[in-house]
Amino acid sequence: MNTSFQKAFILHQQGEVEQAKLLYEDILQNDPNHFDALHMLGVAITDLDPSRAVQLLSQALEIDSTMPECFNNAANALMKLGQHALALECCRHSIALEGGNWTTYANAAEALRNLQRQEDALASINAAISIAPTMAKLYSNRGNLFKELGQHEQALLEFQTAIELDPEDATFYVNRGLTYQALNLIYPAIESQEKAIALDPHLGPARDNLAKLHLLNGHFQSGWGMYHWRWEGRGLKTQALKTSNPKWQKDSPAKRVLVWAEQGASEHILFGGLLLEMQRLAPNLLVQVDERLIPLFERSMPEITFYAATETVDESLYDAHLALGDLPGLFRNDLDDFLNVKLQYLKPKFEQRAAIREALARSDELLIGIAWRDEDNPHDKSKNIELNRLASALNMPGIKFVHLQQGIIDRELADLQSKLMVQIYGYKQVNESVEFDDLASLVSACDLVISTDNIVADLAGSINVPCWVLLPKAPQWRWLSGVTLSPWYPSLRLYRQEQQGVWDAPLDKIRHDLVPLLKQSTQYN
Repeated sequence: MNTSFQKAFILHQQGEVEQAKLLYEDILQNDPNHFDALHMLGVAITDLDPSRAVQLLSQALEIDSTMPECFNNAANALMKLGQHALALECCRHSIALEGGNWTTYANAAEALRNLQRQEDALASINAAISIAPTMAKLYSNRGNLFKELGQHEQALLEFQTAIELDPEDATFYVNRGLTYQALNLIYPAIESQEKAIALDPHLGPARDNLAKLHLLNGHFQSGWGMYHWRWEGRGLKTQALKTSNPKWQKDSPAKRVLVWAEQGASEHILFGGLLLEMQRLAPNLLVQVDERLIPLFERSMPEITFYAATETVDESLYDAHLALGDLPGLFRNDLDDFLNVKLQYLKPKFEQRAAIREALARSDELLIGIAWRDEDNPHDKSKNIELNRLASALNMPGIKFVHLQQGIIDRELADLQSKLMVQIYGYKQVNESVEFDDLASLVSACDLVISTDNIVADLAGSINVPCWVLLPKAPQWRWLSGVTLSPWYPSLRLYRQEQQGVWDAPLDKIRHDLVPLLKQSTQYN
């Protein structure tokens, strides 16, 4: 180890990463093939520049492919880039070279988890724990795997073990709180998040989770008061707008206001119901939404200028800005505020609705639209139900089914037809379209919609179509806890699981509630 590298390495170990990086760069200027400098510079920049880190670590491995630690560090950088299959290969090389240490097995488990191979990930994390049985975070990682496998009680035991080994790590309480929430144990979940915050007052995920727990409980004022912590939480796909223009305040003199998009299309519809109230405070309103929603919003709110969520709006066009998700904190701070909800704030194409009714509807049948999974959130399978399970439960005389499901479903429809002899109709123009405007027309043509928690339910609520929503035992905050009606969407009725993952009770209730509708339809005709 030469003197320059030794100095850089010591600085790196002492946390003086920026100084160490400069010295590593100097070494590589003089010796581009210096293995240790390539390796450690790659490690130093993994968080800030994982692409270059992968490049540097790959160069190092070309020079010496017998270093297991370098393979392991390359796996870290590759996972930052979402290249989990390559990361797993690096972990396997590392294990082959030295038999594996606990960090390598833990990295392999994380790569496998991201590849949706939870059972294999569990085997890998078990190997890590056998090597380092007192390493608290390994139990937390195993708890997360059990949680994803739906084994929430076992997950709680893992998080408790992690807490006993290291009671000062706030993230363990965050994970325990999320598991309590998955079991719909709201108050233990709140206590866990509050404990995490007591240990680390600036821990974003804990405050973000606590905000959503308050909203789930219907404590809107406290929930919206903390909702800004969503930017520090986990899993938010969008980033805050970068602009030199100020944030809009209620007493702002700004005449031109940009409401910029965040989260997904479902949230754009949910929060979009507040845009007309916002326009009363800022008449010259510019709004970003999912591009597929623009025709629907433009028809419904012609006095508002809409832009695609992916489009950059020039700063010269607005004087102040506000995130779409900040609107509820202005207008929905208690249940009485929901009396202002407009029953229908989005307007589908009337002509297309009429054409669909003419093609599909019959006077002696209820036209029921169904959707059974969330295409926008494939990792949360707790919200989904198998088509065969849904259709077999609802297959009753006097019903004609039309599918409202996004994505590729031909195999599911064929399987349903062959096994249960149940036919689900479609409408070609809508099914081949990527526009939510067309889907909204199909939704509006239905007598009733039955859907899991996905964008179909939001569309039905926004255009005031009766919709019965199947919810998991632990729903998203927007559906609140324990209620059967949605304050956001008055046309929706909520059917909740009584046991996690078991749809029998809500399906039985829906079937029971369909009987009077079918009788009414028969009597009317």
